[in-house]
Amino acid sequence: MTSHLRALVVEDEWPARNYLVELLQRTSHVDIVAAVPTLGEATQALENTALGIDSVFVDIMLAGTSGDTSGLTWIKEVSAARSVLFVLATALPEHALHAFELGVVDYLLKPFTAPRVAQCVERLMAKRRPPSEAATFPRRIVARDRSTLVFVPPEEVLAFEASARLCYAHCAGGRFSIDLSLSALESTFEGTFLRVHRNWLIQPAFVRRYDKELSELSVQLGDLACVVPVSRERAQAVKDALFANAIGLRRG
Repeated sequence: MTSHLRALVVEDEWPARNYLVELLQRTSHVDIVAAVPTLGEATQALENTALGIDSVFVDIMLAGTSGDTSGLTWIKEVSAARSVLFVLATALPEHALHAFELGVVDYLLKPFTAPRVAQCVERLMAKRRPPSEAATFPRRIVARDRSTLVFVPPEEVLAFEASARLCYAHCAGGRFSIDLSLSALESTFEGTFLRVHRNWLIQPAFVRRYDKELSELSVQLGDLACVVPVSRERAQAVKDALFANAIGLRRG
């Protein structure tokens, strides 16, 4: 793979931030899209899809935030809705296990060294999906309506449902069966559909209501709507995904 990583560095200490940027640029495999001192600025950078950020280097403890694990909390909040690779770049070695449980690719300890940063970049390059594969979602889904084959664009699917050993697509034209498992569909459309229950995948963009007491989502596209259950173990990840790129409500 020859294309560069497009990286965001989040570090509140100016010398450490500049030195990490310098070491990353020395590898000749990283384009620094932004280097910022706060999580607020980092969130804004990630929300700007035109920047094309695919990797983020984050310190754990940042000035102006409460607690000593604000970087980890931020990763948990933003990673559910974004296919970005995260690296912890920090002076705190005791949080490594928690970091890797969140899916962090690497854990860089200060003081940074050129060989260790180069090794980290190699891991990121190996982990990242090649650009040629990044947008290879199928253009159409072949489903069944009894003896008729139905061709459905993925963007018209509200949800996929597993029921009675079959899988169904809920879309504007109705509910059609598909000869694929829910796990296969989740893998195929990674980053587009969100698993909210062992039997359901949904497109977060179509969620119109979330009843927290009943643990149900109302997913709607035009006149078509369906009510989808949210499992207890997935509730927090679902909330995080729904709050991503959303304003208007204080998180409790």
